[in-house]
Amino acid sequence: MLNAPYIPIVIFGGVINDDNITTVLVKQRTLSKQAYVINLNQGRYWYVLFDTLEQPEMNESDPLKIEAIEKNGEVLWKNGIYEDGFFSGRITKQK
Repeated sequence: MLNAPYIPIVIFGGVINDDNITTVLVKQRTLSKQAYVINLNQGRYWYVLFDTLEQPEMNESDPLKIEAIEKNGEVLWKNGIYEDGFFSGRITKQK
């Protein structure tokens, strides 16, 4: 993540190391964007640009969430504060 006050954009990015991941979403309090995915010989990467980084409302946790989604629309990996607290990692699918 880059949030430099002298640069008027916010950049998030990362490495995709699971071939099942087709989409990465970055969510803020009121904004949500699908990341660009880049396929290179060295691997797969994602990035997204925002004009601003939204701050939490009073008494609210950090609204930033990152979710990696597979072809069928299921979230495989997520990072952020959700209803049941902070979670970062792969989602365990129940059978």
